This record gives sequence, C-alpha cells and structure tokens, in this order.
Amino acid sequence: MNKFKNYLWMAAGLMILVAVVSAFVPSSALAQIVKAALVKNVDERGRTPFSIDLHCENHSGNGCIAPAPSVPAGKRLVLEHITGYEQSRGPLNFVSISFGGHSLLFDGIVNRNDLFFYNYTFNASILAYVEAGQQVSLSVNTNTPDCNVSAYISGYLVDLTI
Repeated sequence: MNKFKNYLWMAAGLMILVAVVSAFVPSSALAQIVKAALVKNVDERGRTPFSIDLHCENHSGNGCIAPAPSVPAGKRLVLEHITGYEQSRGPLNFVSISFGGHSLLFDGIVNRNDLFFYNYTFNASILAYVEAGQQVSLSVNTNTPDCNVSAYISGYLVDLTI
C-alpha cells in the first residue's frame, strides 16, 4: 500500500510540473516544434536529382540542336553542370544551351584535330533556373554540314507545389 501511495504522489507531482512548464512556455513555441517536423525541405539539393544525355547529328546544315523534354508542371530545374563533345569536318563557331528565351555560351572549349575531323570537348559549371513548361536545348553551330554532338547535363528539380 505504501508503494501505491508513493506512485500516486509522484504522478501528482509530475502533473503539477507539466502544468507549471506549460504556463511559462507559449503555445506558439510548441506549435513551431511540431510544425518543424512536418515541413518538407524543397531546397535540399539531393531531393530530386536530374540528368539527361543530349545527342544530335546533322549532315545537311551548319550545326544542330538537341532538345530535352520540358520541365514538369510544379517543378523548377536548377542546372549545375554540362559536359560533352562535338565532332565535325570544319571549325566550331559556338556551343550554347538555351531555355526560356535565354542562352548561355560556353568558354573553355578544347580543340583536338585529327586528319579528317575537328574534335571539341566542353565542360562547364553553370547555374541556371528553368521554369515549369520550359524546354532546355543544346545548340551547336559549325562551318560545315557534318556535325555530331553529345552532351550530359545535370542538376536537380525543386518541387514548387507547397
């Protein structure tokens, strides 16, 4: 019976302690603690990684365009890196990536020629934002009709549906 009384007094003391603490801690602070556990972190870089290989060949014009699929609704694509190569029978004028009315030209293109072809490689860190519904495309312009391009673009998708 003494054990039961001790447990009863401990329970009563615990209830008084909870009542005193809750009187001094505002309810908004408790709500913030609970809400922090329920909010989704949409800016986390690794949430939805994105990468795509783009390829194009052109044997009749002066370059080619390699389009990617449109960015899905409710998402934003953050482009971070592009790497690739271009091979043609003539010199390369430019390599660019286009999206939503914007274009980025690439510097640092390395040229390695052999007996029959001009071979170019490009590798660039970029930071570009592509909105939902917009399409990314790689454009290459050469001085000759024969052109072969391959590129790898990477970044991540941000969820905008909060």
